[in-house]
Amino acid sequence: LVYELIATGARSTHKPPLLGPKDEWDPEDITLWDVHKTSLWFRRLGFKKIAPELFKFGIDGALVLAFDWNDYLELGVTQSHQIKRILLDIERRPFFATHKDTKLALARLERLRYHRRVQRACVVVQRRYRARYRKTL
Repeated sequence: LVYELIATGARSTHKPPLLGPKDEWDPEDITLWDVHKTSLWFRRLGFKKIAPELFKFGIDGALVLAFDWNDYLELGVTQSHQIKRILLDIERRPFFATHKDTKLALARLERLRYHRRVQRACVVVQRRYRARYRKTL
């Protein structure tokens, strides 16, 4: 395997460290990030606990750019100052001034929201079933 540092274009056979403070894998254009790079970025920002959710729903960089405030709340980022920190980190990148969400990203976001609603409904049904089942025993 050959690894390429995106910032410099240098190639190496050595795998770069994943969570160092100055990793160079971090491209400015978030739309290029896959799920793994997106989870690393959230870990850098201090949100280690939401990484399983990112992998579970396949949330990549393009989808993160389409998020609004409620999507971050549903993801597990519950405090407003944390959401602001994420949004400011996205907005400070040079590409963001010309970025527009694609129709594909918006469609994926709607599908993600639908899956979350279905998952919450399933949890409610399971809890009610378990409560009734316990009463019959």
